[in-house]
Amino acid sequence: MFTGLKKGAATMNLTLVVAMTSDHVIGHEGKIPWKLPEDLNLFRELTWGGVVIMGRNTWSSIGRPLEGRANLVVSQTLPATEGIVVCPTLPYALETAKRLGKQAFIIGGEQIYREALPLANSLVISYVEGNFVGDRHFPELDLEIWGMVRQENYLGFARKFYRRRAEETSN
Repeated sequence: MFTGLKKGAATMNLTLVVAMTSDHVIGHEGKIPWKLPEDLNLFRELTWGGVVIMGRNTWSSIGRPLEGRANLVVSQTLPATEGIVVCPTLPYALETAKRLGKQAFIIGGEQIYREALPLANSLVISYVEGNFVGDRHFPELDLEIWGMVRQENYLGFARKFYRRRAEETSN
């Protein structure tokens, strides 16, 4: 059984996908506090055919499997549910995604993002314009580690693509 991953040692292409405000708000009371249909369409295009990995609260807020993607939900309490694979830990979910041989996307929520950020090698962040009240936040980004490779501007948000910088070795 797969029990863990070393920090920064992603052995697969792992992308975190998030929409957030400039102060890192990602949710409020179990919901996304803004409506951006274009961002949702871009999310669908990006993740289609891949594996989406989410926490139990994100699963509950979505309420159904996302079509066209393998849906993995990290939870130790969620019962087996049609259309999803319940994984007891994030490392177990990552190993399951690796076995499926498809691109893996972490899609939330706050706890899963915190756990997966050190393992990811790319980020797709939609920075939402405006101020929103929130009780869920994306972790702070260390821009010494992450380099922006592309930006796309849309009405109401900017979508930025980041890659993990090559780690310097010092001995």
